[in-house]
Amino acid sequence: MELERDKKETTSMSRRTFFTGLGAAGIGLIAGSTLTGMGNAAAGQSVTDSVYGNNGDPPLGCCTEYNVKDKGAKADYFLADGTFNPNPTNNTLPFQQTFDAIETGGAVYIPAGAYYVTGNVTVSGKHVALIAEGVRLYGGGTFLLDAPTGAAGAASDVTAGDYRLTTAVSAAAGDFVEIAGTIAHSLYTPSRYAATKFIAKVVAAAEGTLTLDRNIMFSLTGVTVARITRPYTLHVSEGLSLHSVGMSVSRCIGGTVSVSMTGVRVASSSGIAVSKCCDLSLRVQATDLLSTHTVVLQDSNNVRLGVTAARCGQTDGSSVKVIRANGIQNATIDALCNGSLTGDSTIYGSRNVRLHIESVGSGRYNRETNVTGGNRLEAVQFSECNDITVTGSLTEVDDQAIEFLSVERGVIQAKVSTLPGSTEGAIVIKGKSKEVDIVNPVIRCWNPYGIKFEYVDGMQGYHKVIYPDIVNLNDTSHTGIFIRDAQTALDANVTVLGGVIEANTPFIVNPNHNKVTIKDTIIECKGGYGVQMNGDFGIVDNVAVTGTTTRAVVVNGANTTVSRVRSHSLLYVRSGVRPGFSIGKYRSNDVSQIYFDQGSWHIRASQGKYEAPSAPTEYAWSTGDVLYNQAPVETGAAGSKYIVTGWVCTASGTPGVWSQLRALTGN
Repeated sequence: MELERDKKETTSMSRRTFFTGLGAAGIGLIAGSTLTGMGNAAAGQSVTDSVYGNNGDPPLGCCTEYNVKDKGAKADYFLADGTFNPNPTNNTLPFQQTFDAIETGGAVYIPAGAYYVTGNVTVSGKHVALIAEGVRLYGGGTFLLDAPTGAAGAASDVTAGDYRLTTAVSAAAGDFVEIAGTIAHSLYTPSRYAATKFIAKVVAAAEGTLTLDRNIMFSLTGVTVARITRPYTLHVSEGLSLHSVGMSVSRCIGGTVSVSMTGVRVASSSGIAVSKCCDLSLRVQATDLLSTHTVVLQDSNNVRLGVTAARCGQTDGSSVKVIRANGIQNATIDALCNGSLTGDSTIYGSRNVRLHIESVGSGRYNRETNVTGGNRLEAVQFSECNDITVTGSLTEVDDQAIEFLSVERGVIQAKVSTLPGSTEGAIVIKGKSKEVDIVNPVIRCWNPYGIKFEYVDGMQGYHKVIYPDIVNLNDTSHTGIFIRDAQTALDANVTVLGGVIEANTPFIVNPNHNKVTIKDTIIECKGGYGVQMNGDFGIVDNVAVTGTTTRAVVVNGANTTVSRVRSHSLLYVRSGVRPGFSIGKYRSNDVSQIYFDQGSWHIRASQGKYEAPSAPTEYAWSTGDVLYNQAPVETGAAGSKYIVTGWVCTASGTPGVWSQLRALTGN
């Protein structure tokens, strides 16, 4: 039975029919959902009100339906027998003419079938609802949707969190403006993504000051403002499948897009690119989309993305991801990725992004091309970002699972497993990162490091690893948590609290670190040392060290404290610490002994009781320090024999003044 919409005539469409075509998501955005941007200053303002005016009524003609077959489009990419048509209709022009026929807004209907589209189809500043039912597009073309802007003018610099800016550009309440500027940051000068553009609505304008409907999460210099002269919304219904055909959406104000994708596109292009948009919801399914990023989010505000991708990525070894984003703010991303050839996501210069990811087999391209050394790309990377949250599971990762490069205020809560031969760390924090919390990580890895903090670039501190569950599956020389700092006078400020770490050497701090704490943690060694605290000002407290090890804790800093360590092996104090060694920094340990590098005098330790062969002749001691005699013998004249049970320090110093503690034997 022929559908009414397939008739060769342009028909008028009621709002009810229009909403039905869009589905529930479209109804919500067109007919009254509230903007959800961070710091929304216009409570109750809907996208409809924002775009159409305060009465919420669409302009005349917005709900007219336009059928691509009216302009001669033909779904003849396949012949009747199901084989490829050697001479299909190129539908680029019919599609373009259909969109050109729209004045201010309308619904474009594509009847079911397979269409051939080779060129660009452009739409400028028109409200569009693209309704497709079982539609497949082939040929490599791209849909380009954009909105025109007025001339850009200078504006005041912006501090992150501002709602207001001052400019000579003429804009009134209800207008949308595009704000551009260079990202300024207190910790770094961005090198990967230095400038951004994004959209906000003007809710008040007075004497050159614009008040926006949401705060600006970037600090910006060199700011310019341009008014968007014809803002538009976009809705793409489910049922549109793009085969080597792409979509680019710019300066879109609200809407929903739901598409599926596959095929090979030109390298450095994208499956779907979203640039300078706001209040947009995307759902993307991609399978075998090669040579290009699946989704690119650029300079956009308040975006929701749900993506399901299988075997997507580059075919020539370049770094192509399922998700690529720059300069976004207030974004929520849910990703389900299977076999991403060169990684799942890379996000630069962005603020307030929440990524939940379920990933299997990321980075397999490098195995397939026999790239077996060096850094083989991260599954998830954030660079020069603020307020980032990553949750989920990444399994069978070829190399690094998660990397934070210069991230300020971040949270990682994920399950990670990597493959043999993986390099660097399963989770890596580096650059100038600050205040990153890794919460309840479950890591099974073959990387040299389960978690690596890399301070050589001057990273800030205040990082935490809370209740880790780490097993490094490589028993030779690899570690669980590694904290590295090649520069002097930097304050690492890393705290590891609770959990279990199992590795050859589970915990290593390299030189020149300060304030690194490991507390209430179980350390399981597989041949190396338990805790190798090479830096100074470390704290090791309430740590159990088990497994195969000769040294439970190795100390290389005079200001490091070690207390309540339980192990069958020893605490090893290196020679550089010996001159300033103080028993006060080694309280209540239950180990075999405290062993001094290159020394013949050692302390036995059992359940907090310290024993020595004699009173000390070196090291720093404090009044009241007590050492018990580890080999007491009876001595003295008959009738007044005694045992020297230990020694007490009666005056602080190096080695201080010591007096014997005696017990009469009665002999």
